[in-house]
Amino acid sequence: GCSNDVLVFRAKAGVSKRFLYYVLSDDTFFDYSMATSKGTKMPRGDKAAIMKYGVPDFTYEEQEKIAGILEILDRKIRLNTEINENLQEQAQAIYSNMFICNASGQWTDGILSDVAEITMGQSPKGDTYNENGVGTVFFQGRGEIWIQISDTPPVHDRSKAHGSIKRCSYERSCARW
Repeated sequence: GCSNDVLVFRAKAGVSKRFLYYVLSDDTFFDYSMATSKGTKMPRGDKAAIMKYGVPDFTYEEQEKIAGILEILDRKIRLNTEINENLQEQAQAIYSNMFICNASGQWTDGILSDVAEITMGQSPKGDTYNENGVGTVFFQGRGEIWIQISDTPPVHDRSKAHGSIKRCSYERSCARW
């Protein structure tokens, strides 16, 4: 027994359950379900409308082949995500080792306003960030600033986000960006 709010899909004979999974996982199916849903406070999928959703008519073998390719791509995406997370962890460890744990005694204390300007409002185009005309929008949205460095707890209070930072010239730094 399922709730009346839950629709359970089971592939019919001649339909690959792996292929059906990908059809139902597609954003266009979600968009269709939302567009045909009933109710305003708690929208629910309309079973009659959902059952009319168009599905490509491939042979079982074609469905299996398509699902197999999509599964390979999903595995590759998961692997790339794991690699990216590992690289991020390595970058954080290197940064911490170079600038937190082994900070040079030659570096001077400074504050963020010594090294950066922050302008709130609409972000400029990325090509205005440097002489080469390349860049990425740094921050867009509300004005809260959350800072977390190494193992220190996040700073939620903007009045406390002006603590000292270590700085040094590019020539003396181990960092190259």
